[in-house]
Amino acid sequence: MDLDSSVTHRLAFTGRRIVRRSIFVGSSQTNTANILNLPQDDAEAYRKSSPIYFANGLKGALLICHGMVDTNVNFQDTVRLVEKLIELRKENWEVAPYPVEDHGFEREESWADEYKRILKIVC
Repeated sequence: MDLDSSVTHRLAFTGRRIVRRSIFVGSSQTNTANILNLPQDDAEAYRKSSPIYFANGLKGALLICHGMVDTNVNFQDTVRLVEKLIELRKENWEVAPYPVEDHGFEREESWADEYKRILKIVC
């Protein structure tokens, strides 16, 4: 799901996304280039797919769940988004780092924790 400033979402969930193309390195480069091309070839696609450019329009709750050993989207992307939220003085957001998880969570405990957090927001 792409989020943009012209649409209001009551609830949105999206997979892990690259926040800043200057930290587009390692295996994330190969995986993401298959979807968005290379940053130097299609900078607009990266801007449109990056939540950091839409952080100012955030209203309501935000839950960020990210595996810290993600080889597709670097955890540093989440750190940059969190810094942006702090700079914008946004409230009602939460980060759940998963120290041993990669891009697709595998541990049952991580899935249970993630869904518990999602349900806490929804219900």
